[in-house]
Amino acid sequence: MNPFTYQPGISDPSVFYGDDPHDAHVVHAIGEAHRLGLKVMLKPHVWLRRASADEWRGVIGMDTEADWQAWFTNYGKFVLHYAAMPTQNMSPCSVSAWSCRVPRSSAKRTGGP
Repeated sequence: MNPFTYQPGISDPSVFYGDDPHDAHVVHAIGEAHRLGLKVMLKPHVWLRRASADEWRGVIGMDTEADWQAWFTNYGKFVLHYAAMPTQNMSPCSVSAWSCRVPRSSAKRTGGP
């Protein structure tokens, strides 16, 4: 299951989520998969609204430390929103994947290059 968040550009700390797909559809799909005996992997995904040919979520990078803090706060809310959803609705996922393919933000958070 891939719910999406949208970020306006690689250096914009804003993220928007909750309607692609709508939360009710995510909950319903997880429940239906379980009803059919399937396991579910929840992998929220970041899309960039405005990106040039060489820009993708792997090069997300903020211009200031304040923007990085805002991005991590906003991305954290996005992650926690979807992390809590399956348990709130009694449909636990078998696996969850977070921060895939956002290496610059991961390196920034861990003090890497």
